[in-house]
Amino acid sequence: MRKLLASSLLALCAAGPALARKPAPTPGPEYERLEFLVGKWKGGGELKATPVSAAGSFTAKIDCSRFPGGRNVVCRLDGTIATAPYHELAIFGYDPDAKQYTWYDIDSQGVGSLARGSIEGETWIFAFEMKADGKPVKVRATITQRGTTRFTNDTEVSVNGGPWLLMQAVTMDKMK
Repeated sequence: MRKLLASSLLALCAAGPALARKPAPTPGPEYERLEFLVGKWKGGGELKATPVSAAGSFTAKIDCSRFPGGRNVVCRLDGTIATAPYHELAIFGYDPDAKQYTWYDIDSQGVGSLARGSIEGETWIFAFEMKADGKPVKVRATITQRGTTRFTNDTEVSVNGGPWLLMQAVTMDKMK
């Protein structure tokens, strides 16, 4: 009886999400914009001293690939900040209901975030909010495509409603 009940619950849990969803439409042009990220990247830059970050150099390799279904791009970053290892997992997508791009991110320092943004021409702008030392922090990342094989990422922070400060300036080049 327990075995039957367990297998019935397992089947119900597995079928539940499938029954609740309609077939997804074919990904549109918004998803195609994410194709720029697909590939292997290498680069680095500088971190600036701000109320939420220390100054130091940054180096990284990023490997981005399409997630099955074609709606998301998953990127794994392995690098260093100063001399300490640093790792990050990012998922880029598009929210058709909000008509915004999404950037889910977790890193090896225990930080996780969901940024929302837009892509206009060669400029991608994402923003999210967090807390540092109990104070509200706004974060704005501007990714600028430089042709098909390079991008820059300037990240700024505003702590407790203060001025925007450049936190990092990074350049990444697509590896051949």
